[in-house]
Amino acid sequence: MSFRCAMIVLLAVTLCAAEADQTPAETPSPLSLIKKGSRVIFIGDSITAVYPDQPTYTLPTHNYVTAFDTLFRLKYPELGGQIVSKGIGGQTVRHLSQRWDKDIIKEKPDWLFILIGINDADYLFRFKTNSPKEYEEIYNALLTQTKRKLPNTRVVLMTPFMITRGDPKRLASGFNKDIYGVIDQYVDVVRKLAEKHQLDLIDLDIAFKEVLQYENEEWLAKEPIHPGERGSLFMAMKILQYLEYAPGQEIPKPDFCEYNATKTAKSK
Repeated sequence: MSFRCAMIVLLAVTLCAAEADQTPAETPSPLSLIKKGSRVIFIGDSITAVYPDQPTYTLPTHNYVTAFDTLFRLKYPELGGQIVSKGIGGQTVRHLSQRWDKDIIKEKPDWLFILIGINDADYLFRFKTNSPKEYEEIYNALLTQTKRKLPNTRVVLMTPFMITRGDPKRLASGFNKDIYGVIDQYVDVVRKLAEKHQLDLIDLDIAFKEVLQYENEEWLAKEPIHPGERGSLFMAMKILQYLEYAPGQEIPKPDFCEYNATKTAKSK
């Protein structure tokens, strides 16, 4: 299946899933808070980065921001809005703090999604800095500043992750092996900060671990750090699900998924 077809199938699945459960949730979904023309910023490192001067890097399947932008615009064209990537390759939370005023405070986004941490884990080994404690202190300061200066901005945290089950061959490089040994500490910091500041959390670490129970690592990403086209689509789907369903509301499986699961089971 081509990735253009994959985008169409994913959109169909998300449309079916949204229609499958018509029971109103006691708590409204985040989607109900998005106003027409909202400005949405995603900030982070190379996983979030989009490079407009390189056409292949702006394809809908290149990364999760462009994939989400495509899905959201196709499904909710009436909302319009502006979805912006502020990702820069190789950056840590310390780098974010250096450009926070320019890229976030002055931009005054309606929504802000933050994904940072994988390079912090790398810096711990390469430069003996950006420890989980330092990461938490800097991240916490950014959230406190944002809460004070942008009280109307909806902030959503996303956990860092690695797309691996821990296979030694996939972690052959020292870079990946070192990060894998400590990444859970950075993930826990994000969960802690989300709770402390009462912010919404998209737990991508758990999401990838769950999907890896059924899919091969290479199917989602060529290497553990950067999602491939399918991994990016998966992330976009998780963000869309976060917006569409209230906290605690069960996300139903559309008939499409049930049909294919039955078909697969019968073929075995």
